[in-house]
Amino acid sequence: MRALLSNRALAHTKARRFEKALEDAEAAVALAPSWDKGYWRKGVALEGLHRIADAVQAFLRGAIPKATVECVPVDALHEAAFLVVKQAHHGVPSPGPYYARYLSWLTSGISPPAALIERSRIHAAGRCFLQAAADAEHGVRLLFKADIHGIELAQAYACQGAGYLAVQGHADRAPAPAAACFLKALDNDQGLLSVQASLEEAVKDLTKEEYDQASTKALTAGVRQALRAALASAAGLELRRVTLDRVSNPRPDSPYLGVRLEAAVGGNEEAAYQILRLVEGTPAAQEAALESVLSAVSSLGPVDHGASSADVVDITPRGVQPLDAGGPDSAGPLVPATPPKMELEVPYRMYRITRIDGSTVDRVDKHPFCMSRVYYDAAEKPEELWAELADGSCRWRQTGAEVKVCVLKVPHTLRPRQLSVTLEPYSIKVSNKDTGEVYLEGTLERGIVPEDSVWTHGGGSGEDGTMLYLQKMNLELLQK
Repeated sequence: MRALLSNRALAHTKARRFEKALEDAEAAVALAPSWDKGYWRKGVALEGLHRIADAVQAFLRGAIPKATVECVPVDALHEAAFLVVKQAHHGVPSPGPYYARYLSWLTSGISPPAALIERSRIHAAGRCFLQAAADAEHGVRLLFKADIHGIELAQAYACQGAGYLAVQGHADRAPAPAAACFLKALDNDQGLLSVQASLEEAVKDLTKEEYDQASTKALTAGVRQALRAALASAAGLELRRVTLDRVSNPRPDSPYLGVRLEAAVGGNEEAAYQILRLVEGTPAAQEAALESVLSAVSSLGPVDHGASSADVVDITPRGVQPLDAGGPDSAGPLVPATPPKMELEVPYRMYRITRIDGSTVDRVDKHPFCMSRVYYDAAEKPEELWAELADGSCRWRQTGAEVKVCVLKVPHTLRPRQLSVTLEPYSIKVSNKDTGEVYLEGTLERGIVPEDSVWTHGGGSGEDGTMLYLQKMNLELLQK
């Protein structure tokens, strides 16, 4: 009910019916006194009614606790906030990440953990490093309480580490706890390149003993790789067949780190039962058989042998008989079926015939003209059909003078100026200017005239998406 009232308050606000918006917001606050979004809706409605003092009180009611460790003048915090936004937008295509964040905050409010993380960044930019670490630590606690992990928790740990790391020569610089926070951030999201750089900076000031102490309880990338390699060796499998499926981080109510691995044994049942014997044996047997596995995680602390378990799961699809089960195909290798004779010179099963919207069409009315039939009456002409490649990269169709290509992997939200389209006489390439991601690339069997070929990007689907209109050379006609 509170969400319904909040959304209706937003609708009233958009329609500038601020009195009704205030009524719904106050009703939402009455239903959920600790819900921050209700106070946000109330504050926006009061601001629309020009009751600024009341709006400020509403915003403060749903706000995060005030800073208590350090403080600087408000003007200095304003400058620090601008610096944070400037650094986040440096080298990033317009409008930048804070544009979307701000729109989200306007419509949905900002959660207390997110607010604490933002304030931590601002305090760090304003050189209030102790307060930055305190804000981020508070955000970490709230995220654990809400059972939120992944990128949000990684960012909170990264901000906490930045507060501890401070700047070179600062009195509050503490590399050891900073390194511990950066390691925890990478455990939750290894794609944070800036955290990798900060970790390297923190490690420079640590001895080996200090680093080992900081990395305790941290399942680093090196430990993950060693754990996979040790299990693969113990089970007699290739490393690529062992993957780390899930990691459960320690929580206040459960200080244990849970690691789940998956091993694809294929038809090697002996390897599967070898893993069962290794994992579910007695502690003494585990120590002997899994010595390399246990040594790989020794830096994380003691192992709870009683919590170890293993399952054998058959992932063979229904209706498919395993090759090692004595079926008719078990006597020799599988032989691909001979493709039927086709009228079109297209590799077997490398394409499908569709409409422009991607729906499949069964070609039931084949005729001897193949693709060269001429229609003299528009009523006889069937619907346009397209050939879609098996990898889903494009759909195409052609006439005597032109080839139409619909590029399917270009995001609808991408702007035309972000696209790089290269049309050469015997090749085409469509890619992202900013990221370099290639959406379509290949060589052409017949030549085109690049000067007469064009492309469009409408931001929709089908012919409203990214289209290439390639003009054929038709050299055979010129030769005649």
